[in-house]
Amino acid sequence: MSRNGSRNIASKTEIERAVQAFRKSDPTVSKFGMTVDQFARELNVARKTLYEWIQKGRFDGTFRKRGKHIYFWPEKTLDRFYNGPDWR
Repeated sequence: MSRNGSRNIASKTEIERAVQAFRKSDPTVSKFGMTVDQFARELNVARKTLYEWIQKGRFDGTFRKRGKHIYFWPEKTLDRFYNGPDWR
């Protein structure tokens, strides 16, 4: 992913490649979503950090809840992570 000043910028192609790499590295990743554990591992952050970001609204619209479980849509989440206004 490329950098522009202090803001991360990722093209659609870069995001698609990253998602493909996620799926290759962990065959349990489905096209329907990644668990908090899977996404935290891929971003190299603590699960607690992801939950804090969710609570702050940084990933609104990029995940779904099923009961007490959270599933991230990889493409949407990476796009928000690299290109969203909260990450400047």
